Parts: sequence; structure tokens; C-alpha cells
Amino acid sequence: MFIANRDGPDKREVKMELNDDFRARLNELYSTLTAKSQSLMKALMPLVDADLLMSMSYVIKHYIRNMYKHREPTPDNAADYSEDNYPIPVIRLSDLCEVEIYTDVISVFTRLKCADAERFDISCLEKYSFEAYGYDEGRLIDFSDGNATLQEIKENILKSNTEVTDFYFDFPFDAEESEIYALTKLLHGAGFFF
Repeated sequence: MFIANRDGPDKREVKMELNDDFRARLNELYSTLTAKSQSLMKALMPLVDADLLMSMSYVIKHYIRNMYKHREPTPDNAADYSEDNYPIPVIRLSDLCEVEIYTDVISVFTRLKCADAERFDISCLEKYSFEAYGYDEGRLIDFSDGNATLQEIKENILKSNTEVTDFYFDFPFDAEESEIYALTKLLHGAGFFF
């Protein structure tokens, strides 16, 4: 039996039975996530050098973007998000990106300075599913705006007052590791950072 103290207004103890079926299911899920993480780390290893280190940790309190929408939760789009407290593996390539391994999607998060966006050939992202966001005076700006072309995304970034653009790339969970490696190698050569 597992006993945990709750935080918040209701501070009673929560008792949870960890029966054999639940434990087996949990081990099955985490075995799959761990295997995918290890496979991705092996594929990303050629990028690692003295300047680009790799680490992995399990992160809790994350938001699943329903329908793979990469918008930060606001009162207007709160239904697009589900808050989850179970840990997910996250691979970090220092100063480049984070690779988040969810149960059904792999998401790569990185950034690009506006000054670098001007010379970046955005057409090389044509085969990737991504969204791009920035902040201007505390206001979130969706540069991809759902149906924007690559050129429109770049123009939206350049005409904004934002200094940095956040990029979120999605891959299906069963994507080949070589696809994620190809993206991270491209990002590394183009001046993206984290």
C-alpha cells in the first residue's frame, strides 16, 4: 500500500492500493517509454561532443497538448490541455533542445533568435510538423497560426518584436530515431538553442 500526503486545502492522506495488475501495467508502460528513450539517446549520440552534452531525466507536472496543439494554456484554450503528474522521460541536448517522450508522441522543443531567423532557410523544415511561438510585451504570438505557409511563418517572426521564437516539433511515438536525429542535426547546424 502506498500512502501519500496531499497538498492543498484537503490535506488528508490518500491511500492507493498497488495491486499486481496495476503494477504490471505501469511496468509495461514505463518499459516502453524507457526503451524508446534509450533508443533515441543512442541515435543522438553522434551529436554529442565537448560542447553538446546529453542527459535524460524524468519530468513531472507536464501538460499534454490535446490534439497535439502547442499552445500554452490560457482561459481561452484551457480545453486544449490536460495536466498530467506522472513522470515522462526528457532527453536534453545541452544548449540545443529537449526531446519529450510522451505515451503517444515525441516532441522536440527548441528556440531560435530573431536575428538568426532572418538568415535561416525555413524551407528545410518543410517535411516536419511544427508550430512556432513568440512573446511580445508578455503576449503569446502564434506565428504558425494553424495554416500559415513556411514563408508566412518566417515573415510573421521577422515582423514581430519578439527576440526569440519557440519551436515545437511533433513526431508519432513510433517515428524512426533517424528522423529525430536528422532534425536535431539540422537544428544544431542552423543556430537553434535551448
